[in-house]
Amino acid sequence: MTARQFLASVHTNLVFYRRNRLLVLAGLVVLLALVISIISSGFTASDHFDLIQGLVSMIEGFTFVFTAILGLVAVSHHVRTRSVKLVLTRPFSLGGWVLSHFASAVLVVLVLHLVILIVAVILFFAWDLPFQWGLLVDIASSVLTCLTVFVFMQLLSTLVHPAVGAVIAVIFNPSSVHAMLTMIEAPRRFASSDIGAVFYQVLSWLLTGLYYLLPEYMPFGRDLQTVFATYRVTRFDLPYIVLTVLYTTLTVSLYLMLTTVVLRRKRLI
Repeated sequence: MTARQFLASVHTNLVFYRRNRLLVLAGLVVLLALVISIISSGFTASDHFDLIQGLVSMIEGFTFVFTAILGLVAVSHHVRTRSVKLVLTRPFSLGGWVLSHFASAVLVVLVLHLVILIVAVILFFAWDLPFQWGLLVDIASSVLTCLTVFVFMQLLSTLVHPAVGAVIAVIFNPSSVHAMLTMIEAPRRFASSDIGAVFYQVLSWLLTGLYYLLPEYMPFGRDLQTVFATYRVTRFDLPYIVLTVLYTTLTVSLYLMLTTVVLRRKRLI
């Protein structure tokens, strides 16, 4: 696969995103919900900084949702319509094709977050507020979160129908699985029969494995909560920022590899 082929695939993916009716509809719904949220928050924010912080947080949240939908559609549409054969009949690797979709998503996510940054910076200067560098950390963290959810949704949509994948992603996440583990801890310890004890033990092992397999969209969110709330960064926050980048890099690489492996086992032509 040459660089020219890769760039051509990225361009084709971007054109597909723009022409896909589901993505356009999802984008319009997300935009409408965002506008309604912005209008309502404008009447509840106590000061200008709270308004900026709330606005950035809301736009990041809706960007996360849109990126998740993008991940569900990006590869699965071509697999279900068997249009992947147009790619595979040319000297273009399947892994390179999956990677081109990720590169396309990176461009979309970066553009959306650049808009967020520009809006926030304009508001900072318009209201004569000192710029806080923690805003860059917050936006960068949101970018990494969106990329993680994209590759996870992309993998789910290659394993099951995109609608089923969306339901799985909503129900099963590290927080919900951890809650399930907590709920079965007491029955596991005080099971009245051997069969019950074995059942809860096996269930505990399965949930524990699932807990470690599922990605954390924001792995050190609690440790960086002060940065997200105040946009102020200290030297104590730097290790968590570095760890977040490393975690996202490993997670994205793993899920891209798994998506390629799954696709290779499917009948695509």
